[in-house]
Amino acid sequence: HDFEGAIADFTVAHEKFPRGLDALFARGKTREMIGARKGAVAEYDAILAIAAEAGSVYMARGNAKSHLGDHKGALADLEGAAYFSPEDPDVFANRGRVRLRAADEAGAMQDLARAVGLDAESGQAHFSRGLLLHDIGRYPESLADFRKALELAAERHEYGRLYILMLETRLGRKDEARKELKEHLTARTVKDDWF
Repeated sequence: HDFEGAIADFTVAHEKFPRGLDALFARGKTREMIGARKGAVAEYDAILAIAAEAGSVYMARGNAKSHLGDHKGALADLEGAAYFSPEDPDVFANRGRVRLRAADEAGAMQDLARAVGLDAESGQAHFSRGLLLHDIGRYPESLADFRKALELAAERHEYGRLYILMLETRLGRKDEARKELKEHLTARTVKDDWF
């Protein structure tokens, strides 16, 4: 992947259409993909200086700040995202994950429950809530959320199958664990054939 080339292309696009913010957003997301999160935050700052009501940009900047360890700043941005996008389950799933990183289990659970409530078909919301439930030792509920995430979006949440395998083993259900291991290995074989 030529990420630097993509960043250069988005720069040219922004120079040609300076009022268009899509190129800045794409450049920010590309910077995140290469681990240049401070640069991504700067891109999102530039967008919000022009369009202060962009909930998705607050969410992106909050996520980038969280990865930089700035959970307080991340939560402030995710509050902005929730204000401008109160019906977006991804906002609450993301804020829930940041709250978990900031050791606010109750707030995380509240946000993740809201994300699932807003969109019961959101694999990301179920996956994130499954992680939280796993971390606080509520294994049967965690297992149910990981299964739901796989059902809704298997290609995005294959990692959840490993949690399912681990939880089935932890709960003493070895036959189910073997079945999950076989499915995981089958899925990995299929994905490996793509390359």
